[in-house]
Amino acid sequence: MSLRTLCRSHREWLAVAGLLLVALVMHLLSLVGTRVVWGDEPFYLWLGRNWLTGQGYQFLGFTDVHHPPLFPLLAGLLYLLTGSLEIASNVLYIVFGSLVILPVYGIGRRLYGPTVGLLAGLLAALWPAFNAAVPWWGSMTEAPFYFFVVLGLWAAAAAAGLDGDARRDGPEQAAAATASRPLWSWGLAGLAFGLAYLIRPEGIWYAPTVGGALLVVVWLQRWAWRRWLVGGALFALGFFLAFTPYAIHTRIHSGAWMVSEKVGITFQDALALARGDMAEHDRVLWQLDTTGAQVFFFSPESFHLSMWDQIRANPRRYAGVLYLNVQSLLRRFFTVEGFLPVMLPILGLGLFGAAWTQRRGRGELLLLAACLPPLTFVLFFIFTRYLSPLLFPMLLWTGLGLARLGDWAAATLVALCPRLARSGDFGRPAIGLAVTEAAEAQGRPPDGKSAWERWAWRLPVLVVAVILLAAHPQTRASVAGTQAVRQEHRAVGEWLATHTAADAVVMARYPAIAFHADRHWIPSPNSEYGAARRYAAINRADYWVVDGNEKTWRPQLGFLSDGKPPAELELIYSAPTTGRPVYVYRIKP
Repeated sequence: MSLRTLCRSHREWLAVAGLLLVALVMHLLSLVGTRVVWGDEPFYLWLGRNWLTGQGYQFLGFTDVHHPPLFPLLAGLLYLLTGSLEIASNVLYIVFGSLVILPVYGIGRRLYGPTVGLLAGLLAALWPAFNAAVPWWGSMTEAPFYFFVVLGLWAAAAAAGLDGDARRDGPEQAAAATASRPLWSWGLAGLAFGLAYLIRPEGIWYAPTVGGALLVVVWLQRWAWRRWLVGGALFALGFFLAFTPYAIHTRIHSGAWMVSEKVGITFQDALALARGDMAEHDRVLWQLDTTGAQVFFFSPESFHLSMWDQIRANPRRYAGVLYLNVQSLLRRFFTVEGFLPVMLPILGLGLFGAAWTQRRGRGELLLLAACLPPLTFVLFFIFTRYLSPLLFPMLLWTGLGLARLGDWAAATLVALCPRLARSGDFGRPAIGLAVTEAAEAQGRPPDGKSAWERWAWRLPVLVVAVILLAAHPQTRASVAGTQAVRQEHRAVGEWLATHTAADAVVMARYPAIAFHADRHWIPSPNSEYGAARRYAAINRADYWVVDGNEKTWRPQLGFLSDGKPPAELELIYSAPTTGRPVYVYRIKP
C-alpha cells in the first residue's frame, strides 16, 4: 500500500492528529511572555507541593477544606518532576487543554457525523477563551476541568447509543443499537463527572443534570428496565468513587457534610459583587474573624454560613441580585472572553437550520443538560470563566452551522457557476445534501465534487479561523488588563526572592506576590491598623506588601497605600510602575 493510499484510508484520524497539533501550538503560544500566577492558582499549587512533600494538605498552617484536591495532586506530581510550580501549572494547561479536542471531536462525531466533529474540534483548538484567556483568569484549573466535563459528556453520548447515523431513527435499527451500547460508558461518565468535581466544586452539578438527561433518553428508547438500572448503578458508582473520599475529608475537617465549604461565604460575597461594591467584597472575604488571628474567608467561622438563611432573611434583595446576574451574564459572556457575538448566526444555523429528528433530539437533550451547571452561577455571581464550560455545547452547534454554511457555499457555486463547478476531479464525496442535489441537477456524479466546490466549502471555515485568530490579542488584553493582574506583583515577588530569608513570611492581599517570592503567605486583613498589626504578630509576618490600589477599598489603611508608614514599619522597596506603586514594608520587631 502506497503512502498516499494509506493517508487517504486514514484521512479522518490524520485530521484529528492535526487538530491536536494545532491545539498544542495555540496553547504554547498563549504562554509566550511573562505570566503572573495570581488569584486562586497559587493556592492550588501550594497545596499540591506541600501535600506531596509531606507538609500536609495546607498552605496556611491548617488543613484546607476550600479547594478540591485533584488539581493540587496533579500539580504536586509534576512539581516533583520539574521542581517548579509554575511549570507544573503550565504543563497541566497544555496537556489537558490540547487533549480536550478528542472528546469534543468524539461528541460532534456521535451527534452530527465526522465532518462536524472535526469542525467542532477545530473551533475548540482556536477559540480565544481557551487560549488567550485561561492563563490570565487566575485559576488554571479550567483545562483539566473542561477535559473531564467533556469526557463525561462524550461517555454519556456513547451510553445513549448516539452514533451520528441518521438512519438509526427506525425502530428496528434503534433496537439493534440498544444491545450494542457499552455499559462501561455509564461508569466512565459518572467517574469523569466525579473527577470534574474534584477539580472545581461546580462539577457536582453535571452528574445529576447530564445523568438525568441520559435516563430520559434511554427511557424514550424503551430500554429494558434491567439494562438501564445496571447502567445507572455504574454511573452512580463511578461518580461516588471520585466524590466520597473528599466528602469524608471535608466532613472530618469542617464538621458537616457539604458539597463545598465555600457556598455560604461565596454567596455572601456574591451579594456585594452583584452590586459592584468592591469595598464590601474585600471586607466580606478579608475581614478578621472574632479571634483576630485569621481572615474570615479561611476561618472556621465561615464554614457554616447558610446561603438559604441569607436568602430567607431578605428575599427581595436576593431577587434583585438574580436580576443583576442575568444582566451580567448577557453582558459578560458574549464578548471576546466568552462566545464571540459574530459567531451567533452560525450557531443559530446549526441549532435551528433543520428540523430535529428523534435521534437528534436525544443528543440535543444531553447538550442542553450540560448547559445547566454553568448557569447555576446566576444564583451567585457572574464571572466569564465561571460560564466558560457553556462554550462546548455552543461550539458543537457552531460546528454544525459551519458545515451547513460550507454546504451552502458549495451548492451556490454549483448553481451560479455550473461550468466552473464541473471542472476538476470528482474523487471525494459531497459533504452535504444541498451539494448532492445541485450536482445531480448539473448531470454530475452525485457522490463527488470538484476541486472548486471543495474550496468553496472550505472558505467559510477559513474565514472563521481568521476571525478567531484575530480575536486572540484583544482577548488577552481584556483578561490581563484588570486591576488584580499586575506585572508589578511578580516584580515585587522576584525582588523579595533575592532580598529576604527563605523562611520569611509575607503578608499581602495578593498571593501572587508571595508566590513569585517563593515565600510563605498570609493574607493581609481588611481591618484597622492596630488589629492588622496584632494579626501580623500572631502569624509572625516579616514583611507587609501593599498595593497602592488597596486605598480604594481599605481607606483606613490609606497611609500605607501612599507610602507613608508609621515608625514600626520600614519602607524598603517600591516597584517601578506607571500606575499606583506597590510598597514593601519590613515589620520591625
